[in-house]
Amino acid sequence: MMRVFRPGLAFVAVVLFAVAAVLVLRHPPTAAPVSSAWTVRPTAQRTLVLGPGSGFTIDEYATETDRQQLTVRDDDGAAAQVWAYDPGTFDAASLVRGQRVRFGGREAWYAREPVPTLFWRSPLGSWLAVSGTVPQAGLFRLARSVRLNAPAPVVGPVGLQWLPSGLALTYARVGNGNSSEIFTARGGRSYDVRVSVYAVAGNDWTTGTIGLGPPSMAVAAHPAWYSIDADGHSQVLLEAGSCGVRVQVSDHERVPLATIEQMMTSATVGSCDDAGNWPPILS
Repeated sequence: MMRVFRPGLAFVAVVLFAVAAVLVLRHPPTAAPVSSAWTVRPTAQRTLVLGPGSGFTIDEYATETDRQQLTVRDDDGAAAQVWAYDPGTFDAASLVRGQRVRFGGREAWYAREPVPTLFWRSPLGSWLAVSGTVPQAGLFRLARSVRLNAPAPVVGPVGLQWLPSGLALTYARVGNGNSSEIFTARGGRSYDVRVSVYAVAGNDWTTGTIGLGPPSMAVAAHPAWYSIDADGHSQVLLEAGSCGVRVQVSDHERVPLATIEQMMTSATVGSCDDAGNWPPILS
């Protein structure tokens, strides 16, 4: 089964340590509002967003079955991350907490080392965190802008409308002009299908197709290449307008070429140059 690095709060549980003192901020920030009407979030939907006034720009959004993540940067280019764990999916007892702080009238924890991190729980039970090597004032400003909205579809440059029976979305990452999704079938013979999308004009796609020669076939009416390695993993590369699509399968017998073609024939392909027409990644 293909594996993927899944960013999360694991490092927070390691680096935060118990401190008896309570730090009260001189100007306690307002807590991030949370809608009381929404607590269930399918993996293909998002609730985590930033409100106005954060001073940060979102570079990337990621979703898993139990969490969401934003990768952001401030006006000076410093990077930070925001996490939201779905209610009931995170074991808070596993945390060794840092300094306790008052964040919007609620208890929170703040650690300065090795990476400044603010960690708190929303009124509805979602655990939230912001972390990054940015000034403390900027980190708390970022935390104040965190919002959990009503679930909305995660959009990307390619939207799938049909999947083989048994496959379910387990991870998705959407950036500026690219995306990567992993669909997993569980059972006695589990397998994964990974769909990655790149801008055809970008270095990633250009480098990935060097040495392949001209396309050897058509998949869903798009010029394509198909290969199977010695371990039974298969791969389709196809060019659809401004997007290059890579479909990787961990077991080609479970998902043969005809199945991949059916997936892509029913898919909606947007633009990798403009996110304005992106469809839901799964519908």
